[in-house]
Amino acid sequence: MKIKLYFRVIAIPFLFIFLNSGIEAKSMSKVIVDIKWGKEPGMVGIDTSKMSTPSIDIDGEGNIYIDDFINKRINKYDSTGNLITTIPLLYNGNFAVSNDGRIYTLFSYFEISIYEKNGHFLKSYNCREAWMKTMDSIRMLTSPLIGTDEKGVPVIVSSTMSFEYYIFEITFLDSTCNLSPRKEFLGAGLRVTFPWIVAKMGEDGSINLINKTNSKESVTISPPQVQGYGYGFLGSDKKDNFYFYGGTREYRRIYKHDRTGKLIDSTDVLPSSGGGLRGSRLDKNGNFYELIVTSSDIKVVKYFFQ
Repeated sequence: MKIKLYFRVIAIPFLFIFLNSGIEAKSMSKVIVDIKWGKEPGMVGIDTSKMSTPSIDIDGEGNIYIDDFINKRINKYDSTGNLITTIPLLYNGNFAVSNDGRIYTLFSYFEISIYEKNGHFLKSYNCREAWMKTMDSIRMLTSPLIGTDEKGVPVIVSSTMSFEYYIFEITFLDSTCNLSPRKEFLGAGLRVTFPWIVAKMGEDGSINLINKTNSKESVTISPPQVQGYGYGFLGSDKKDNFYFYGGTREYRRIYKHDRTGKLIDSTDVLPSSGGGLRGSRLDKNGNFYELIVTSSDIKVVKYFFQ
């Protein structure tokens, strides 16, 4: 089960260690989309307050979605970077795209809007009452985020102030919704990466992953030994290869492990002033996408593995 969830969130590195890699990294990347700041179709409005950061998602066909908080829309590009359509939004908020291209947006804490693959608005649901009930039963929940699993089913993710992470399945009613909590420990901040999620971390730096569709399946990964800013789980591809992020503010790298936990590949990631991964996505083919934001434009960079 694939939950894609990465909107306006900075990943929280869950392991701060000194590491040393046994595999030489290869820089294999390509700029897919180069977007200028502005109001025209295909452009993204610049937030001079720097309070918002564009985020990215990928559907099952490889189409790229980038939200435009300032112009209150989502831009949809094909896999080669050509603009397909611009989708006006009723409300700004974080968003997620299912494999079939349906878009879900979450405004504030409770308004969920659904848009069809062609960008046409379908319906909005007020989930305020369901969220308030959830907050009554689970104390100290932080701002929720929306995602979808591999079947296109939307979910909500939130955490407590003590970093207990929860996933809520959504049942849409006539104009409202119900939320059903399912407690999960997600490890690396608010990255939801079904079917494999972080179960626990060992004192030796090992990371144990479990398969949530078959809880009897597990694998333990030993992080590569590279001097590190942090080490975070990015997710798995359709062959159950596992991807991790590590690096410093000047040096960043993505690592690929096979099903047994063996390190089989790595690639350097372009420098980022933020040091972390603000707008990024790993697709089920193992391609990694990242937004590189500059003063003049936004670039979508795609990183390849052999």
